[in-house]
Amino acid sequence: MISPHDGRMRFSGVLVDEGIRLLERSLLPACQKTGKKIFLLLSSHDVFLVQDETEAHGMHVVAGIKAHILFDEDLYVCKSKVDDVICLRVSLDVLLKSLRSASAHDAEKLQIALRHRPLKASNNGAAVPLIEICWSNESMNISQEIPIEKPCPSSEVTRIRGLCSQDATCNFYLDIAPELKAIMGILENLKIFSKTAVVCLTLDGDFHVISESELSKIGVGFPSFDVFGSDGTATQNPKGTQQHVSIEERLAEAKRQERAYFMEIKVVHLYQVLRSVQLTSPARVLCGMAEDFSHVHIVLSYNDILDNTKVSTDRSFDFKI
Repeated sequence: MISPHDGRMRFSGVLVDEGIRLLERSLLPACQKTGKKIFLLLSSHDVFLVQDETEAHGMHVVAGIKAHILFDEDLYVCKSKVDDVICLRVSLDVLLKSLRSASAHDAEKLQIALRHRPLKASNNGAAVPLIEICWSNESMNISQEIPIEKPCPSSEVTRIRGLCSQDATCNFYLDIAPELKAIMGILENLKIFSKTAVVCLTLDGDFHVISESELSKIGVGFPSFDVFGSDGTATQNPKGTQQHVSIEERLAEAKRQERAYFMEIKVVHLYQVLRSVQLTSPARVLCGMAEDFSHVHIVLSYNDILDNTKVSTDRSFDFKI
């Protein structure tokens, strides 16, 4: 017999159609581009998919979404002794396969829950934690158990919650969404013969990727992206319309006026992140550089489901490279 909870924590929820779609086609595949496992951070109102430096090979990846977007509000339960927050480390591949199997069979009422299976040989109440996925259709009822590690202790929950801070870490950001495919094409070729490259962002809205070796130097620039402040509001770009000036001249002038900022990154990291970005169809892809030059920050924003002229406050996705 599987106990519904161990007396200390409970999690169960019925995914709505939009929740299944987002997880199966967007969020989970996007996280697969940067790692094999995620920390699933659950609370009464929010769900976060988190990959730390270990899971994402040196990057930080955080996708956040309101619980009511994924789950039926009336059937969602998340209780624990740590502020009603639960953190589970799960395999992306196994979880995604389960969701895809359910979708392929036109599943109805797909429920996900944290369960504990008591060990037969144990006399002290020891149990194996697992995620149970139950669904049905007109001809069958399916229940699948996915063994997982023990839920994270309170100290680890606190650490993962800290990674979910959505405060802006950069003075300004460029919206590189209009040239996303072109930038990916450059990186795809560049990663073949160069492990690192320098990313340059200018206050005039220009984005550059520069790779230099003893034998060659490659530089590609994209001018006049929209510039946003740390609060997400658009800022004036007085040089954004100077199309008659070459990208090289714009960069030289930005350097002279100390309006250009440079940071070396791993090419494969930026390429993996932008591959993830494509899967989530964001309205904006904001790229910034931390004030202390510790990371490049990619922040995605999405249109509101009911009003595509507004930015949604129900979803977020950001990467630190």
